[in-house]
Amino acid sequence: MKIKAPMLAALRAAVLLACCFAWPSSVMAQGRHTIRVTQIKNLPVVLLAIKMGDQTLTPGTPFVVSEGWLETLSLTIKNVSDKPVSYVAYSLSNLTDTPETRGDAYFTFGQDARFDQPAQQMIGVGERVQVPMTDALGDFSFITKPLELHIRDVFWNNDKSVKWSGGDLFYYEPADPATG
Repeated sequence: MKIKAPMLAALRAAVLLACCFAWPSSVMAQGRHTIRVTQIKNLPVVLLAIKMGDQTLTPGTPFVVSEGWLETLSLTIKNVSDKPVSYVAYSLSNLTDTPETRGDAYFTFGQDARFDQPAQQMIGVGERVQVPMTDALGDFSFITKPLELHIRDVFWNNDKSVKWSGGDLFYYEPADPATG
């Protein structure tokens, strides 16, 4: 049986369409992502911009990525508190459906006050700084859901007795040595 050219072309088109619709959605989604920003009231710092290289990203709006895109991300933040900020940590979470492909990328500025070394640089009151992506854990190559950007921790003036975290202000009170 000999297949005629028009029939062969129709068969090729049908196979191509079937392959496109059967292709895993996670693979097709690799080139376009969105970032959702968790907004919390009374933040000591505010997010002014998310940048990927020279491109400014709008939260909730899809953007096209290429290989190495994660390393080019940075955040522009502003200190709106009444004290200099010595440490800020944000995380960008990849909340996929499978634990194997989940991950977090971290954006940190300064030195965490819980360590004994004081921060060498601070964000002054009203000052803006650009914070690069400093560390990525996990797999960001199979993203199927929007990425979530969260502010994690803020310390002021290298003071480890006061910490802002997740919307709450924490005060450290050392135990009384007499009572244990």
